[in-house]
Amino acid sequence: MRNIGDRVVLLINQNRYKEAKELLEEHLEQNPESEELKYYYAFTLLRLGENDKSREITDGLMAENPDSAHIMELSIDIDIKDDLLKKAESKAELYIDMEPGSAAPYLTMAQVKLAQKNYDKAKAYADKALEIDPENLNALNVKIMVQRLLGDADTNESIDSALELEPENPSTIANHGMQLLREGKVNEALERMEYALSLDPNNYMARYGMLEAMKSRFWPYRMLFNYSMFCAKLTSKGSWGLIIGGYIVYRIILNTARKNPSLEPFLMPVVYLMFALFISTWLLDPLMNLYLQTNKYGRLLLEEDDKKMAQLCGIALIGAILSLGAVFFTPHGWTMAMIFGLSLIPLGTFLKPTQKKNQQRATIFTIVLVVLGLLGVVINNGFFAFSFLIGVFAYQWYFNSVMIGENARVMD
Repeated sequence: MRNIGDRVVLLINQNRYKEAKELLEEHLEQNPESEELKYYYAFTLLRLGENDKSREITDGLMAENPDSAHIMELSIDIDIKDDLLKKAESKAELYIDMEPGSAAPYLTMAQVKLAQKNYDKAKAYADKALEIDPENLNALNVKIMVQRLLGDADTNESIDSALELEPENPSTIANHGMQLLREGKVNEALERMEYALSLDPNNYMARYGMLEAMKSRFWPYRMLFNYSMFCAKLTSKGSWGLIIGGYIVYRIILNTARKNPSLEPFLMPVVYLMFALFISTWLLDPLMNLYLQTNKYGRLLLEEDDKKMAQLCGIALIGAILSLGAVFFTPHGWTMAMIFGLSLIPLGTFLKPTQKKNQQRATIFTIVLVVLGLLGVVINNGFFAFSFLIGVFAYQWYFNSVMIGENARVMD
């Protein structure tokens, strides 16, 4: 049994989860009551995205071993993956009570707080873990992630400490790459992400960072990346203040230009620029993902949801371009171009929410908009085209509320 466990651990450490799963299933048939094999099986299933199966096995192990630290950690990890963050927090509190002198429970709570976007508490718990175990690399990497998100001046110092502890750790290298990207050093960030992926092709942060670095080679997307880093620091009130305040300023400048013809040549370029910046926050990411599908590395790194949205945006973009060509033959071409162009907004975002219920609602909303838009194109009916236009405007506000609810910084 020990030999089997060692082989499984080796496969897991090499990120060969499918092979580990096959080996575990083979031996679980012969030893169905082995708690060690069931633990490794649940761990492997979680890494393969089979959360429900992993939870079922882990719950059984928890019932039989309520004081097991590693089973508790796995159970909390599953809750984080399923976005059951209150449940995860309750378990992490229990875990701290079980082992108050160990760094592990404080690290686990830091990971929960990071998932909750409560960055200040995440850093505090990571610092507590490091106080108990100064060489805890996982705690140091959590601290680095939080420092980077908050723009902490000590981030580079923490990265240097982590690299001294383990210079070949892929998560630390990816953290370094993300900090370089935040500083605008795109080429250096690409090199670090590439190296991290050579050590661990499945490292999530390295995969994410590689995509962001590839897209950031283009100046407009680099500006969008910087904007997203700024927004990560905002609470929900701050996020809404930014959106509503920007819209109010836009309307004031537009109305001033309309009422004062002498100022129009100076103010309208500002209006167009603000509108372009607003639209870019919706369209740049899916269009860049569409571009990355033409890159052999980009295709491997993109998640399936991102590929779907990018492909749908590609279809809408082709429709908009063809419609502009149709303007020379029919006035309806302008309406068609508008509908296809505005369809990029829901088609490029509807799979972005992380919570399943939000993703399903955004999907339904998008389907309704696409149907209205297609009816407006095919039937050439002003009612459907106008309904589509109002629907896209409503979708923007709805989607903003969803993403702010999921991603805004929490402070308490």
